[in-house]
Amino acid sequence: ELKLLLTQITETSVVNRFSKFFGELRLAMYRCILLAQIGYTLVWGIIVHVAAVIFVDEPSVNMYHVCINEIQLYILG
Repeated sequence: ELKLLLTQITETSVVNRFSKFFGELRLAMYRCILLAQIGYTLVWGIIVHVAAVIFVDEPSVNMYHVCINEIQLYILG
């Protein structure tokens, strides 16, 4: 009975380690995805901003704000 108890304890600790590892892995993946989306937003924001500065007419500045709003809506969900 003691042997059975020990094997059960060992099995649960192994399962716990695996679930903890996969939980941390999932968190890391979520962080990477979030960072990638933020980076994507920043890069596009900079590109559109530079384009708006180069072509300093009103439509492109409005387009810049439209793009930024679209990207923010995409990230927020």
